Amino acid sequence: MIMKPISSKTRALVLAGLSLVLSCSSYPTDGVECPATVCSSHGTCSWQATFPTCACEPGYDGVVCGQCSAEFHRGADGTCLPDATCAAGACGDHGVCSVVEGRRVCACSPDTAGVDCGDCRAGYHHEQDAGCGLDTACTAATCANGGTCTADGGRVSCQCPDGTAGAFCEALTQSCAQANPCSMYGACLDQGGLVRCACDPGYAGARCDECYPGFVGGDGGACSQAQVCLPSSCSFAGTCGVVSGRAACACDPGYAGPSCGACATGFRRDANFRCVANQGCSTANPCVGPGTCVEQNGAVGCRCDPGFAGLGCESCYPGYHREGLADGGATCALDVNCRPETCRFRGQCAADGGVATCACDPGFSGANCQTNTNDCLNSACGPGQCVDLINSNVCLCAGGTYGQVCP
Repeated sequence: MIMKPISSKTRALVLAGLSLVLSCSSYPTDGVECPATVCSSHGTCSWQATFPTCACEPGYDGVVCGQCSAEFHRGADGTCLPDATCAAGACGDHGVCSVVEGRRVCACSPDTAGVDCGDCRAGYHHEQDAGCGLDTACTAATCANGGTCTADGGRVSCQCPDGTAGAFCEALTQSCAQANPCSMYGACLDQGGLVRCACDPGYAGARCDECYPGFVGGDGGACSQAQVCLPSSCSFAGTCGVVSGRAACACDPGYAGPSCGACATGFRRDANFRCVANQGCSTANPCVGPGTCVEQNGAVGCRCDPGFAGLGCESCYPGYHREGLADGGATCALDVNCRPETCRFRGQCAADGGVATCACDPGFSGANCQTNTNDCLNSACGPGQCVDLINSNVCLCAGGTYGQVCP
């Protein structure tokens, strides 16, 4: 089958079906909020006329933000990263940009250093005019890589440890071909017998094994940008604060988890996806009609008597109707004749011998056509996501395509 890009018309159809699926999970449809997982956790989800709509984060694209945008690519951790480019000003006023091994590399002037040549090289210091001047006295940064500094008459010199070279011990002597000294976060460059490591953004040090200022180390030595508190950092259910470069949440009562995205013990999600205290039949009996209160997963509900239905057993089950003048119509009696609602307007009713039966329209089933048949049970979506429609289904496939099957 030929796959094709999803159109706006089909997108609306798919999302309409998707909203039916989500509604079975008690997600809200009031235009206020819906879970970020609907948007692959890389977008903001909102309800538009009961349809979930995704506003994707920069770098992500697709109906559910499952693709990388143009000029972005998948990183090793599955996230979408910007492609390496040499945009104007990428290396400031003191460097020349090039792309090496997919990384943007800045060849800095002799007195500057850093990912974008915005720092002073070892042996130099920032001056008032924002330029870099040669050190005339020893500082902690004069000699790189553990070199020992001495000063004499306004001149500084460095005694370099083994494996380093240069006036200020800023270069390594290993050959890139023989023994690459750079970590996995840097590209090795041979420069006249000496070696320099061009670090990825966020990394620093002669071997790119340190975090650049403004970045913090994490698991496995990876450096990530120091976090800031955003309105969504704590899932709108807590107070955010930055501790050692990491955003930390103090959750509101009833919420738990690193980003307050879960319910605390003794709480559950309600129909509006908010965490509310668990209920019990002794304090919150919802049955207003003939039925028995039951407790399950912290919520209460009604097990209705035969013929009754509704959250509080306040209405009649399909195939039953209100009857009984003496008791104000409080009894739900079995339909023996065809009534307008007997087949829930989803089939043709026939009455024979005091029994009303329904011939259901395609896509519906049940004695009174009350059930929308799940067309995803025998779908051919394979690795794709199946969305049940009425007497049909559609497959959401990788790459933003759709159809009855996924390749």
